[in-house]
Amino acid sequence: MTERGIRKIRMKNVPEISVIIPTRDYGKFIGEALESVIKQSLPPAEIIVIDDGSEDNTAEIVAKFSARVRYYFSEKKGVGAARNLGVRFSSGEMIAHLDADDIWIPEKLERQAEEFIKTPDLDIAGGMMRPFFCKQMDPDKKRKIHCSPVPLPGFSASVLLVRRSSFFKVGFYREDLRVGQDLEWFLRAREIPLQERMVNELLAYRRLHDSNSSMIKKNDQMEMLRVLKESIDRRRAIRPTGHYEK
Repeated sequence: MTERGIRKIRMKNVPEISVIIPTRDYGKFIGEALESVIKQSLPPAEIIVIDDGSEDNTAEIVAKFSARVRYYFSEKKGVGAARNLGVRFSSGEMIAHLDADDIWIPEKLERQAEEFIKTPDLDIAGGMMRPFFCKQMDPDKKRKIHCSPVPLPGFSASVLLVRRSSFFKVGFYREDLRVGQDLEWFLRAREIPLQERMVNELLAYRRLHDSNSSMIKKNDQMEMLRVLKESIDRRRAIRPTGHYEK
């Protein structure tokens, strides 16, 4: 039997995976994101799109994938709320988030699932992400943003695969944050701590474009710093026994 055949047999034992895609006004990108999920070598059990109040053609684009995708429209509450709503609607034993402007490689879920098979008590699998500039991005903004020419290790929502029970040990995403939801959730996961594994291979591409260039805005930088400080403060409040100071 070929190595590929052996891997397929092993994959039959993988728990069902729910893929959740939050989006707002990303009709120009979401079709490519959905294609990258549908073409996975390890197909997910369900694909859920949470539309956070889009006013563009997002619904029309998603409708083309209606045979494979469950689509929900909600009022504008932010990406944290959209991710949480997707989790509530999902049923898979594992959860994977994908931002509507990002893309997975075809073997993304399969490679991470293999890590869970090798390590049954694994909670979270991350992977390498490579950023790329959108062709239509404003040249002035390009010059202000570093775009790594090589893949970088990532535990952002778009590259994570997390066991459902482990997700709830951490809790839902913060809904009061504008840009720091992913970082804040993962810091809480490490504070527990959950068992994590980095797949040292390129698993996803992160698209840099005009709409997501908030990283250069001072207010957003301050929010990220606040998230980091809150995590440090929580760690300092824990006694050696693992109990919080009263």
